[in-house]
Amino acid sequence: MRAVAIVICLLISTGVAAAQQGRSGLAAAVALVQEFKGLAEAKKRSAQQLLADYETAVKHLVERMYDRNLSSRYRLEARDDLEAICLRAARPGADLDRAALCSALLPRLSAGGEDAPRGTIIRMLEYVGRDEAVEPLAKVLDDKDEKDRERARQALEANPSDRAGEKLRQALYKAVDPTWRVGLINSLGARRDEGSIEHLGKLLKDPDQAVALAAAAALGRIGGAAAIEALNSHRLLALGPLRDEIADALCRCAEEALAAGDTATAVTIYRKAYENPLEPRRSRVAALRSLVAAQGEKATPMVVGLLSSSDEAILPVAMELAREVPGREATRAFAAMLDRADTAERKIVLLDLLGARGDPVAREAVLGAIRGQTWAPQQKEAVRVAVIKALAGVGNEEDVGLLVRLATMDLKGREEERKWAKWSLQRLRGPKVDEALLSALAAGGDPAARREVMAVLADRGVADAVPQLLSVLGEKDPLMRQAALQALGDLGDKTTLGPLAKCLADAKGSSEAYVVERAIVEVCSRCDDEDAAAGALASAMDGGSEHARAALMRICGRIGGGKALEIVAAGAGDPDAEVRQQALRAMSQFRDPRAADTLLKIAATASRPELRTEALQGYIRLMRYLDQAPEKKLWMYLRVLDLAVRPEEKKLALSGLGDVKTLAGMKMAMEYLDFPEVRPEAEETTYRIARHLYEMHPKEVVDAMQRLLRTSENENTTKEAKRILALAEEALKKAQQKP
Repeated sequence: MRAVAIVICLLISTGVAAAQQGRSGLAAAVALVQEFKGLAEAKKRSAQQLLADYETAVKHLVERMYDRNLSSRYRLEARDDLEAICLRAARPGADLDRAALCSALLPRLSAGGEDAPRGTIIRMLEYVGRDEAVEPLAKVLDDKDEKDRERARQALEANPSDRAGEKLRQALYKAVDPTWRVGLINSLGARRDEGSIEHLGKLLKDPDQAVALAAAAALGRIGGAAAIEALNSHRLLALGPLRDEIADALCRCAEEALAAGDTATAVTIYRKAYENPLEPRRSRVAALRSLVAAQGEKATPMVVGLLSSSDEAILPVAMELAREVPGREATRAFAAMLDRADTAERKIVLLDLLGARGDPVAREAVLGAIRGQTWAPQQKEAVRVAVIKALAGVGNEEDVGLLVRLATMDLKGREEERKWAKWSLQRLRGPKVDEALLSALAAGGDPAARREVMAVLADRGVADAVPQLLSVLGEKDPLMRQAALQALGDLGDKTTLGPLAKCLADAKGSSEAYVVERAIVEVCSRCDDEDAAAGALASAMDGGSEHARAALMRICGRIGGGKALEIVAAGAGDPDAEVRQQALRAMSQFRDPRAADTLLKIAATASRPELRTEALQGYIRLMRYLDQAPEKKLWMYLRVLDLAVRPEEKKLALSGLGDVKTLAGMKMAMEYLDFPEVRPEAEETTYRIARHLYEMHPKEVVDAMQRLLRTSENENTTKEAKRILALAEEALKKAQQKP
């Protein structure tokens, strides 16, 4: 018995030791995985030790990937860890890690059994495989398993070793299955394998269309003189989709040649494609665009020929290309065509082109386009409009006077010319154009022209015009003053607020005052310091007329800020009723709790009933926009109802109370059901709030609606009360049925 006990103890101790050793080995493998993923500090190792540690990490992860006792989550985590290790080992400067990891993976490529996940190993070799992996992966290309064979092809495609390309070519030579051949062709194309060009050229004649198409695409990706020759040798013989694919492949070769600085080769390819009438129109147009882009300014004669062509279908394309051809010589060549244009339509096309190019060397030709022509009036007008439009691109300061006259001429039937003259004035280029416009604004000129110039200066954003615009405000002509005010609204800054405020105080008529007010608001909207803007306005308008003070109230309501609020609060006590009304309306626009407090204070201290009503109106209007908690809003409405004396004031408060969708709000509204002068408003507010409460407070809503039905004489109220009562009773029944 003693001997048996000793044996049992030995077995137990051996098992414990083995278990401890297993746990220690697992911890070491996990630590290696973390280190090789870059999540722990790397240790210094010899090449032999590095290989042994990578083998340990790989063995650990592969076993976990295929351990059926683990959940899918842990198996996927193991695969992701192995992929992370491969990606990190493939980083630049980590050749020792990459080689060691690759050596640890390769034995598992041919091993059998459950712990030999060949597909996963092949996928990992796509990241880290180099020359040492080529031969083992090439053997898989002959495998019967289609999935592993496909993975091996992709791994060799990504392998930078020249031998990988050689193995793919060998596989292609003996491949029979069309789908497999297409895959191998795609890999050779992706590798830009020049050694396969000759064979790919032969495959352009393959009876299987998919193979031929893949060969054409691969040759396009490889590029170079040999690939171009192979594609050209079959281009004229190809039909249908293969012809299109070869055309696309040649364009790809041309793009590659351009990138390498070989313009001559690219131009040759594009020219052959464009000049061949048998090519599809889509391919010819694409080749033409590329040909012009490749040649640059040298493409001018060709584009001139296209513009002169009788083929109307090519004209839009030629116009686009002509806009892209660089250089002044090209512009001169296009401008010279204006004299040779035999129809108004062709001349208009050329004028549009020259205007779009925006080259000043075409100015004289554009201005002369209308001379010496005997077209019908309608055609002549169309050409005149085209000339005016083109001046926006080619004109200069010398054309300002002409365009201003055209923009202001008052002749029947010339509306289009006026419209486009204004358009060109806004876009006219040149360093001295603004200076010419300012000269045209000087006093003494034609009033209509000066007004047009002010509008153009505003559209062009010419801030230097402000001093002259301010001087116009002193002129007698009301139309001139209004035009200047509109321009100042666009161009003015805080320094113009004083003069504008004075103009508002001295405004001659309501229409002018309205224009001044708009200009001031626009200027203030661009001011950084709203308080300074409001202060400047108040100082400038101190002692102004009632209309000016009322306008100041409206402006301050638009500006906002503490200073503006002070101004409108003071305006609420103005002796003029219009000023008071505008001040109270402005205060309700502030979206500021301080404005609400001010309005309530005015209402509480108002000596005149109408002032209290206006203040309460503003207060209620403001409350609807303030973001306040329902309890806070309820308290605010309670204060209004306490201050309200006249029935219309209570009605206003009850109307606003309908926005407070709480049980307390409904009960407050019901307190006014016994007051005949506000009963309709109290009834409406009650059911408006009840609509939102019947699910949360069904009992209270039932009581409220029953009361409305007992006392109300309003048909709409009783109808709505019945509807809400039914909903509340249903909600109450459900609530009572719950355990």
